Amino acid sequence: MEIQKETDDRALEKAEQQLLHQRIISRSGPLPLASEYAYYERVCPGAADRILVMAEKQQNHVLENERKQVEADIKLAFREGWLRLFCTILGFLIIIACLVLSGVLAWMGKDKGCIAAACSPAGAFITIYLVALIRKKPLQESKEKSKKNS
Repeated sequence: MEIQKETDDRALEKAEQQLLHQRIISRSGPLPLASEYAYYERVCPGAADRILVMAEKQQNHVLENERKQVEADIKLAFREGWLRLFCTILGFLIIIACLVLSGVLAWMGKDKGCIAAACSPAGAFITIYLVALIRKKPLQESKEKSKKNS
């Protein structure tokens, strides 16, 4: 029994020593370490150039995708800006038209119609504004989270 225990202890010590000598190398990116790079060139002549070309193509691809995304974001912001302006002007014109109608109805002596013409667009636009604020808040929060994550 004693011999078995000593053998187990020695095996455990060797395993611990091997574990202590283990080394992990990690890197990110398309290029290998310089020592590996030289080895690739020695084993397969021309491999170093092909690796560089591959890395350059990958970088150009990433940059092109980022450029396209920025351009798309700019176009979207421009369209949203015009849409907001159009909706604001249209809403303003509808309110003016309802106020004019309210004035005409008041001049004709139609008090109930005058009140309805004056209050209904204001109530509608207040409702639309509040709904837009409620919907916009979660969108802003999700945009802020995505900015923090990137």
